[in-house]
Amino acid sequence: MSGIDPWIVVLAMIGGSIATLLLARFRLTRRERRRRASFRASARGDTVRYLGPQGWKVGTRFPGLVLPFTRRDGRFTHVFEGAIEGPLGRRCRAWWGELTYESVTSAGRGTTSDAFVVVDVGPLVMPPVEIRPVELGDRIAGAAGLDDIHFESVEFSRKFNVLSADRRFAWALVEPPLMAALLDAPPGLSVAVGGSWVAVLRLVGGAVPAAFPFSGSGGGVTVADLDAIRDEANRLLASFPRTLSRSAAS
Repeated sequence: MSGIDPWIVVLAMIGGSIATLLLARFRLTRRERRRRASFRASARGDTVRYLGPQGWKVGTRFPGLVLPFTRRDGRFTHVFEGAIEGPLGRRCRAWWGELTYESVTSAGRGTTSDAFVVVDVGPLVMPPVEIRPVELGDRIAGAAGLDDIHFESVEFSRKFNVLSADRRFAWALVEPPLMAALLDAPPGLSVAVGGSWVAVLRLVGGAVPAAFPFSGSGGGVTVADLDAIRDEANRLLASFPRTLSRSAAS
């Protein structure tokens, strides 16, 4: 009984691998088309515009705004444009969508997609402030004396890092109402301000486990994810101090 030609086995394995890759590519393309269709359908004419999948490079579209954990190659994609209720009780121009960037987790390096909102609160001009959940690396840095800005709330300081070169402004910004709102937020929610911008974003690429109602990085953000992050942005912006304009100008 003759054996099977080894070349046939090799060719069969190569053919199977190619077929698997093509099937995965087809499913990914089909899922992305469905996602784009859902984004287009969720836009509401002149009130909310879907700007499309093309990306804006992080660090150039919103000058002065520094986002936690992101790299230079991060991009804002699937962006919507509209207005939301901003701080100081007025409607503000806003953009929301998907933030894509490289991340490093226990599973290794990969591409992460998260939901974001950026609000233009001009004419305020604010120094950069980063408010994000504490990670293991932050605790190690704190033990070495490289701690963040502390606040009277022990619970808030234990759960959040506040980083800024302008401590006076950071203390004026992070008052008790904002601390309470952040403590009540879904785990992993972060806030960044800088220039005339306020960003609210969910960063599953960090060390904080994903507990937000978010689909995760595998399939990209969904319309439900964007609705959730926009609701959180409205809630957090309502807790910004009324004296913010005077603090930013001082």
